[in-house]
Amino acid sequence: MKRICAHVAAALTLLTSFAFAQGADGTLALQGLDQRLLLDVRSRGMGGAVLAAGKNASVLFVNPASLAGISSIELRVAGIGMTTSQRQTQEWVPNRLYTGLSLMMEDKWGDINTPATTDPWEQLQKPFDTIGPNWSRKNNQLRPLSLALAMPVQIAEIPVVFGIGGSRAIDLDHFFQNNNVTDPLLGRYRPTPIRELTASETLRVRWYQFTRKREGSIWGVTPAVGVSFSGLSIGASGTYYTGSSDDVEQRLDRGFLTFSYNRFRIQDTVKYASARTGSSTYSGFGGTLAVKFEQPRFSVAATLQLPYTLKRKYTRTFRSTESVLINRASDSSVTTTINLDDTGTENIRYPLTYSLGVLLKPSDRWAIAFDYDVRRLDRVEYTLNDGTMSRPWVDGASFRVGAEYSCCDGLALRAGYREVPQAFSPDGAALIGDPAVMTVLSFGAGLNLLGIEIDAAYEYANLKYQDLWQSNVNYNTLTQHRVMLEFGYKLFEETKQ
Repeated sequence: MKRICAHVAAALTLLTSFAFAQGADGTLALQGLDQRLLLDVRSRGMGGAVLAAGKNASVLFVNPASLAGISSIELRVAGIGMTTSQRQTQEWVPNRLYTGLSLMMEDKWGDINTPATTDPWEQLQKPFDTIGPNWSRKNNQLRPLSLALAMPVQIAEIPVVFGIGGSRAIDLDHFFQNNNVTDPLLGRYRPTPIRELTASETLRVRWYQFTRKREGSIWGVTPAVGVSFSGLSIGASGTYYTGSSDDVEQRLDRGFLTFSYNRFRIQDTVKYASARTGSSTYSGFGGTLAVKFEQPRFSVAATLQLPYTLKRKYTRTFRSTESVLINRASDSSVTTTINLDDTGTENIRYPLTYSLGVLLKPSDRWAIAFDYDVRRLDRVEYTLNDGTMSRPWVDGASFRVGAEYSCCDGLALRAGYREVPQAFSPDGAALIGDPAVMTVLSFGAGLNLLGIEIDAAYEYANLKYQDLWQSNVNYNTLTQHRVMLEFGYKLFEETKQ
C-alpha cells in the first residue's frame, strides 16, 4: 500500500485554518492585544457607558472633553480583582469509515480489553496517555487599574481642566489549549473538505496536544485637557504605552496515526515535544480627540481615537526533541534535539476609530447612558519581522447601556450591560468572519463618605463559542467575575467664573 501521492498532499494544505480563528492551534502572535480596558469604575457599574456619563477625573482616559465638568482638584485611584474560569469540552462525530476514531479521541474505550488478534489494524486503538479530550483551568488576579488627577484652572477667563493619569490600558492575558490537534487537520471543510482515501493510499497524521499562554499588561501614561464653552466641551489626550508579557507555546505529541481506506491505527514510533518560551516588550503612542454637548436633561459625546502603532519586541527560545523508533525489538531509536534562539520586532497598526455616547436624565434621580464603540479591528495591520503584513482580526462594534439611580444624597445604585466582540471568528462559524461575542452584566454603587467618593462595581462576563469541523465540535467557555473599587477625593472646590 503506497503513501499518499504528492498531489494529494498538496491538496491537504487547504486544511490550514483561517488566520482569524482560534481553531485547533495557532502561533502565539497578536493574542491579547485587542483587550482594552474600561477604566472609570462608576461607568463600569453602568455597563461601561462612559462617553457622555463620565464626570470624574478617571474619564480622562476615555473622553477628555468630560474633564471640563470638573470644578475642583480631584485625585482618584482604582483597582480590580478577578476570577477567571475557562474550559473546553469536545464531542467527536462517529465516522462511517473509521468507526473507532471518535471513541479514541474522546478516550471512551475505558477498561475494554483488546480483542485477541495479532492484526494491529483490528486491535482497539487507545491513547498512550491519560490526557483526555477536555480541560479546565481557573486563576485569580488582583491588580491596580488606574490613578488619575484633574486640576481646573482659568486661562483668559476660560475654564480649562488639565488631567494626568496612569492606567492598565490593555490586558494581555491569554490562554488556549487543544488536546486533540491533528496534522493535517481532520474534519476541515473550508475551503475544501478532505477527500476520502482510495484503496491504494495511506495518510499519516500527527496527533498532539497544543497549549499557548501569554501573561502581561500594557500600561498607559495619559496627559489630557478639557475646555468648556457654554455647554460645549472639547478635549484631547495622548497616551504613551509601555508594557511586557511572558509568552509560552507548547506541543506534546500523543501518537502517530496511519489511515488507509477504511481503517486506521495508532503508533508511538515517533515521539515529539516542543516549547517556545520568551518575553515581549511593547511601546507606542496614541491620541484621542473628544467633544461633548451637555444640557440639563441630556448629553451627547463623541470621541475620535487617532491611528497609532504598537511595537512589539520579542526574545524567545525554541526547544524540541523528536525520537523515532528504529527497532521495536531492541527498543532502539534515533533522537534529534533542536535549540534555537530568536529575536525580532513586529508592528501592530491600529486604524482611526470612533465612539458615540448619549446620556438621558428623565428626572433628577435617574440617568440612562448609551455608548456605541466602532473599533474597526478588521483594519488592524500586523507586520512581522520579515516585513510580511496581514490583517488577522475580524470586526464587530460594541454596544453599551447602563442606568444610575440616585437614592439620596451621597448614594447611587447602578446597573448595565454590554457586548464585547472578540477579534476572532470561531472556526466553522455559519457566517464567515462573524466574531465571537462576550456578554458582560454589571452592577455598581457609589457612596460619599466623609468627603471620600467610593465607587464599586461587579461584572459577570461570559464568552461562549464553538469551533466546528466535520469530525468534531469544541465547546469553549470563559467566565469572569470582576470586582472593582475606586476612591476619589476632592482637595478643594474651585468656583467657575
